[in-house]
Amino acid sequence: MTIRKGLLIGALIGALVFVASCTGGSHKDSEQTRAPAVTSQPEKASASTATQPQESLEYMLAGLNAGHSVPRDDITVKRFRYLLTEIQSKTVNTQKEIADMTYRAQLILRDDYGKDVRLLDLMEAANETIPAGMRMKYEEVMAAMLVLMGK
Repeated sequence: MTIRKGLLIGALIGALVFVASCTGGSHKDSEQTRAPAVTSQPEKASASTATQPQESLEYMLAGLNAGHSVPRDDITVKRFRYLLTEIQSKTVNTQKEIADMTYRAQLILRDDYGKDVRLLDLMEAANETIPAGMRMKYEEVMAAMLVLMGK
């Protein structure tokens, strides 16, 4: 087997692991090394946090993308809002699922392939690959992105 075929098989296995993790399976070390999914709802609200407003998905993605808090009117917040809406219209997934899968794919690219890819770049690339008028599964799009970008 050539090195190139071996790399492709490894990338496909990584993509399948990603799809399994998005559909209820687990990555070999997902509980230990993976960050929690992006969520706009707290798991359990205490009395002190019950009065705080919930952060929008686009705001959280912009902060994760930058590596620090960003102003609410930051241009990347607007761009993530657009991309979430656009990708949701082309897929069968919710905006939360899209945000979660994009974040998980970024972690897999970083942890398993040594690739540092910004969330915004990953989501932009995913949006460009889905033709207008299509209704695809976003997990399949992300699996393909992992194969292509993980090389």
